[in-house]
Amino acid sequence: LYNADEYRFQIINSSSATIIDVIKIGDSATYTLNEGVYTWQVRAQNATSNSPYSTRTITVDTTAPAVSVQSFPDNNDTITGTDSLDWIPSSTTVGDSLFIYPDSLISAPVYKGYFSTVAYYAYSGTINQDYFWRLKSVDAAGNWSPKGTLRKFWVK
Repeated sequence: LYNADEYRFQIINSSSATIIDVIKIGDSATYTLNEGVYTWQVRAQNATSNSPYSTRTITVDTTAPAVSVQSFPDNNDTITGTDSLDWIPSSTTVGDSLFIYPDSLISAPVYKGYFSTVAYYAYSGTINQDYFWRLKSVDAAGNWSPKGTLRKFWVK
């Protein structure tokens, strides 16, 4: 800001404790924070005055969610053309990627899709063929789970 000689930069944790309080001349700062919710604020200042603080809230989240739970078909189940692959989203999941493979070597998937509003997919496949399926889940912060358990099913 005009007439600013320096800036006071603060980071406050969710317990309202100020964990960083520094005077900066430049316009950037880099800090490493643990997971949690923080408020950061900055104000311009000089020898005779201070501006109001400009404040923002940030959430630091680097924890992967649990993978959603596959509910049908179970391992070695048989499906028909009217069945769907079903799963139960984990509590922190905002979306799931579904992978269907033609073999247990998990070569190139025959189907790969992303689902954010439903937890099922109608898959008919080729009759009298085995397939393998699993999920990978993502949370609101963009953290991905590891891929889930590989399950085999047979199309009847």
